[in-house]
Amino acid sequence: MIHHLCDPAVLAALEVLACAPQHLVRAAHELVKPYVPVLLKTLLPKLHDSNLGVTSCVLATLGDVSRVGAEATKVHLNKL
Repeated sequence: MIHHLCDPAVLAALEVLACAPQHLVRAAHELVKPYVPVLLKTLLPKLHDSNLGVTSCVLATLGDVSRVGAEATKVHLNKL
């Protein structure tokens, strides 16, 4: 299983999956707003992913999430 993580196609797919929440947040602010705490809980651990593409997408998504749910994000500032 681990040898698949070195496959460029698998790495590219992981990056695409990591960017998917960002597209949702950008497209549907009001729909996503109630789920900001759950998104933060899910995304914050991914900031330490070994794939820099995944980490980059997660960081960009967190930026968008912070615009949608600023109050919920403030609680997690020490983790950012």
